[in-house]
Amino acid sequence: MSRFNIHMTPAFEKSIKSIDFSTWIGLAKNVPVNPKPRFKSDDDLWK
Repeated sequence: MSRFNIHMTPAFEKSIKSIDFSTWIGLAKNVPVNPKPRFKSDDDLWK
């Protein structure tokens, strides 16, 4: 699994802690897939 190095403000960190993981999965499933992705696969990112 990949990791992100991000800077989180205290307010953002507090709001993230109030959401459980199953809610994140539900939100992610409602996002439409990009019909024209910039990269066809993860391997294309590193070429």
